[in-house]
This record gives sequence, structure tokens and C-alpha cells, in this order.
Amino acid sequence: MIANLASFLILCLFLWGRSLRFKNNRLHAKIMCASFGADLILIAALVCLRDALNKINPGMPILLMIHLPFAVSTVVLYVVTIRTGYLLYRGKSEVRPRLKKLDKALLFTRVMTLVTSLMMYVSHL
Repeated sequence: MIANLASFLILCLFLWGRSLRFKNNRLHAKIMCASFGADLILIAALVCLRDALNKINPGMPILLMIHLPFAVSTVVLYVVTIRTGYLLYRGKSEVRPRLKKLDKALLFTRVMTLVTSLMMYVSHL
């Protein structure tokens, strides 16, 4: 439950950071990097403390099979988004359309990661 609460708070930080993109670019960049970093730390903690990688096998529950692609996609999108955001921050305005698409995809995968995680938690109650 603590991991889900942390994930929810990180998502709130992510959404707050997104809301700043037109108001304060510098703060937007800092908050987004903080939310990405916090999420990656949460993932590392889950891998280390819950031995999450050893739970991946052909007989894993269906909810985990649904959750994993969203979680992996989120991490991949973090890397691509950070790179693209950095390029935009450095003045390469031609990457802005790509960043908009990445933002939408990242928002979807991040929300779905939390939703599927909550579904797994509820199914184990």
C-alpha cells in the first residue's frame, strides 16, 4: 500500500509539473525531473525490496501481465522525454511537437501504471 501511495504522490507531482509548462518553464523542468527521478527511485526500491523482477514468469497473474508493459513503457518514455525536454530547454524548438506527443503518451502510461498497480493491490485484499 505504501508503494501505491508513493506512486500516487509522484503522479500528483508529475501533474503539477505539467501544469507549470506555460507558466514557469524553469520550475516546470525541475519538478518534472524530480517526479521522474522519484518514480525511478520507487521502481528501484520495488525491484530491490520486493524482488519484483523474479515475479516475472509465464505463470504470473493476468493483472501483472497488463501492468508490466505500462510500467516498462513509462520508464522508456521517461528517458526519451528527458532527452527531448533537454533539447527544447537548450533552444531546439523543432522538438516541441515530439515533446507534445511524448507528454500525452507518458501521461497515459503513467496513469495506467498506477491504475493497474491499484487493481493488483485490491485483488490481493
